[in-house]
Amino acid sequence: MNSTVEAESAAKPFRDHKMEVTRTRYSEVWTRLILFCLRTYDGTVSGIEIVYEPGIKRRLELLQQALLNDDDSVSELLLDISVKLIQHSDYFKTFSAIKYVSAIMGYSVAEGRWLVPQEYTPILARFLFCMQVLGLEHSVPTHKRDGLIVTPERTPESQLNLFRNTWLVENKATPFNYLHKMLNYGLVAGKDGYGSNWIRIDATNENLYFKGERLNLLKLEQFQHYILRKAEAVLSMLLFATGNTVEDINPYQFVHEDFSNGEADYFFADVIDNWREINAEGMLQRLGSNIQRWE
Repeated sequence: MNSTVEAESAAKPFRDHKMEVTRTRYSEVWTRLILFCLRTYDGTVSGIEIVYEPGIKRRLELLQQALLNDDDSVSELLLDISVKLIQHSDYFKTFSAIKYVSAIMGYSVAEGRWLVPQEYTPILARFLFCMQVLGLEHSVPTHKRDGLIVTPERTPESQLNLFRNTWLVENKATPFNYLHKMLNYGLVAGKDGYGSNWIRIDATNENLYFKGERLNLLKLEQFQHYILRKAEAVLSMLLFATGNTVEDINPYQFVHEDFSNGEADYFFADVIDNWREINAEGMLQRLGSNIQRWE
């Protein structure tokens, strides 16, 4: 599975032991591909210069009906459509949907720019991983593996290679070859580059971008004041105050603090006479002045 050379095995095994969050992130790119196909196969979306093969269009129609009817055939149709998209030869007159969508995902709409190689190569790797997993499921289906009849001429490996040696290797006229060449090029182009800044501010000084997500600076400032105001209200409640604000305190008024005292039991309030009784009395007064709230 890990080899991209026809009729040749890889030195390293195919890695499928990924964290659940990684599996979700990888599968999202294929989900976006399928959703794109469902929205554009009938030609009603303007500006999309892609034409689908009649067989794929028919399967997308069936998938749309199955989704509306909550049919059990959804998984089977998804696999069938995915395999047909992988088996799109460069010699076809129509353009590959995989190539089209992978190119679209190389542009950041939020930031208005193309992704740099070190940002784009992970997207290509996710596409390639999904194509390999889907090719395996197509060649050796999960529900048939336990009952698979194995002979010297017919093994799971030989079944997989019938598909892999045509559609999942380099130097073939396939979407896999195109994406894999792009990945190799991107890895070389981005090896000495720096990753994009997680935080940046646009030229208008109105928006802040964090990992590509836009935040309005004015709203962000208002949000900070809102959070502080909520925290003050909670603190005033914990202090049994009569209102929902906390009085300003000048910390420099506490002249008894001795920062040079390193003893474990040292507390600057101990130099104030009867500070425990004074504070307890003040707390009881605050409780009594707001008895309806703290009954």
